[in-house]
Amino acid sequence: MTLFGEAHMRRGIIAALSTAAVILTGALPAAAAGAGVACGDTITGTVTLQANLTCTDVGLVLAAGATLDLGGHTLRGPGTGGTALLTDEEMPSTSPVTVRNGTIKNWGSLFVDYEFRLLYAHISDVTVRSVAGDVLGGIGIGVTVERSTFRDASPGFFWGGSLDISDSTFIDSRISGGPTIPDITVSGSSFTRSTIDGSCTDGGRITVSDSSFRQGSAGITAGWCRLSVTGSSFRDLGTAIQGDKNIVSLGTHTLVGNTFVANGTALELGHRALVQDSEFVRNGVGIHSETSSLGFPVEDIIVERNTFTRNGDGVIIDTLSHVGDNTATHNTGFGLYVPQAVDLGGNVASHNGVDCVGVVCTG
Repeated sequence: MTLFGEAHMRRGIIAALSTAAVILTGALPAAAAGAGVACGDTITGTVTLQANLTCTDVGLVLAAGATLDLGGHTLRGPGTGGTALLTDEEMPSTSPVTVRNGTIKNWGSLFVDYEFRLLYAHISDVTVRSVAGDVLGGIGIGVTVERSTFRDASPGFFWGGSLDISDSTFIDSRISGGPTIPDITVSGSSFTRSTIDGSCTDGGRITVSDSSFRQGSAGITAGWCRLSVTGSSFRDLGTAIQGDKNIVSLGTHTLVGNTFVANGTALELGHRALVQDSEFVRNGVGIHSETSSLGFPVEDIIVERNTFTRNGDGVIIDTLSHVGDNTATHNTGFGLYVPQAVDLGGNVASHNGVDCVGVVCTG
């Protein structure tokens, strides 16, 4: 081979290797930066984990606006202590952190190591398991949770702010908000041996739609929170919904289009409420409100277009109520016991221990 031919061949090989290097470099995932992440590192921008990570004390530190993609991997803690994802205690609401796509388990807390801090976060497609303390604790929060699962993990106590949960699952867990104007919104989610607990002494609300609650002592305890529950089901609970404190400024609890089956008490109402288009089956008591002897008797409960079947008692309300177009059958005690009721008409009762008191019922 001539000298010219050898030089030409060398140039061809070098060009081919350079092209291959460009192709391979372009094929590397943009998230490869996550491969070197170590416990205690501060995450800025967007980082994806490339492997499981086991830590003690602090998992990772999230700078304001950071996104942690777990990449389907697990961030594991020491058991009962430590904080998985430490955040700035004065995080700006304009720079929330994002956590997605993986598992966080065996920590003392998820985001905070004490409750007096701000937290703004978006959580999606994350499984949180075995967190001993508060998952979402804080004095003020703005947190969105989507398509996530909490098992043996209390999403926790937060003083005020908004918590918006959709399409998520809670097992042996608890959400607690208040007293400083919490706003808890839940849609399309399921709760098993899990509860939503409000304590809104300064105002606040709990809004639940298209969700299910199963087993345990309670489903929703409203405290002083204004309550709206629609299109949801409650089964095998001690008390499905408890609405306490007759504070006029709270307005009226709205409970519409729900199903209550095999609970001890479906609705325990210590506050005025609107109960419509709901079904009560095999509960100890469907609707219970005996407050006439208390210092804060319920001002008014409206009961319309509901069905009460095979309960112990269908309805027991001993203060002012408006009752119409309900059907009560085969309840072993009272069908409708509403001695102070305004009769709206259209009530039907049969085969109860006592059909109706306070309203006229057709057979």
